Amino acid sequence: MSTSLHHDPWRAFFPLGVLLAWAGVSEWLLYAIGATAEYRATFHASAQIQGFMTCMAVGFLYTFVPRRTATPEPTSLQLAATAVAPIAATVAAWEGRLALAQALWGAGILVAAAFVFRRVIGSGGARRVPGVFVWVPAGLLAAAAGAALVWAAAPHGAGVPAPRRRRCRAPEALARLRLRRIPARDRRLGVARPRGSPNLAAGGGLRACMSLRSVAVAILASALAACAPVPKPPPPRPAPPAVLPGSSIRAVLAHRSELALDDGQISRLEQLDRELARKQEALRSEAAPSRDGTERRPPGDGAPRGGARGGGGGRGGRKPPGAEAKAAKPLQQQLDDADTAAFLEAEALLRVEQRDPAREIAERHREQVYDQRERAGAR
Repeated sequence: MSTSLHHDPWRAFFPLGVLLAWAGVSEWLLYAIGATAEYRATFHASAQIQGFMTCMAVGFLYTFVPRRTATPEPTSLQLAATAVAPIAATVAAWEGRLALAQALWGAGILVAAAFVFRRVIGSGGARRVPGVFVWVPAGLLAAAAGAALVWAAAPHGAGVPAPRRRRCRAPEALARLRLRRIPARDRRLGVARPRGSPNLAAGGGLRACMSLRSVAVAILASALAACAPVPKPPPPRPAPPAVLPGSSIRAVLAHRSELALDDGQISRLEQLDRELARKQEALRSEAAPSRDGTERRPPGDGAPRGGARGGGGGRGGRKPPGAEAKAAKPLQQQLDDADTAAFLEAEALLRVEQRDPAREIAERHREQVYDQRERAGAR
């Protein structure tokens, strides 16, 4: 009976891989603060490759392959073997037993390779996975072969002592630069320190203090970089305003097919639109200042002719009816009034069933024009 770990092996292998990754990274920290006398590069590489990355790869393969190929899930024995192998290999590398680490890790890799090979190559599973997936079992077998070569080259067997660990020469090299005289015996041993001085290779206080200070500076720099304000992107450019018809009559003409206008109506509406354009141009000319800077006056609105006879009450001194009210209106309101008057005249040319849709079109056009003016004024 399959359990949740059989169905989702990644739930066990991914956290295990993270723990082994921290074990490998801890070698950096321990050496930096002086807790260890040497940097064990072999243990760090074994914990990262044979521990962390192996757990991630096996967790993915045990989860993906059965689902993609519709084959049985991994057994409890396969789960246990491939989970214990990375842990045991990492512990053996910590103890300096390289041959044993390779043997344990190679055994786990062979179990994973057999699992993938039987489900991908056999049982018709190759038709359900990409063609390049054949390199997965090949890569696992190559990794097992590499572990066998390292196992053969490393010292192994009962009673064989672990290989002598070599010291990292960086602290001694720094000390040699500061020393004037180095005893011959210490030079042969590769240790550069005067008699009676603290053992730098064993993690002296000065090296530990400098290492802790470097770690603190690095953490502080990372925190400041993370908290640095991110420059805001420039605001997007506003979209160009839509091109609207120049008048309500043009808006109605743009929907001539929808309103089913005949040729006579179209010709008459176009004539009214041209008359409206001439009238609006005349209003703009009247409101525009003249070249000498004085405001232009409409015809009949000049000074009274014949002098001041009769107190200026002559016929020439009278303004036409409504001229003062017209002059008091803003130019835009006069243009809108002219557009409204022209549309009411055009509405009389439409049939009864055409008037309500035409009125809705004109009102919608007016609302769009007003909204466009407000946005332009806000900018």
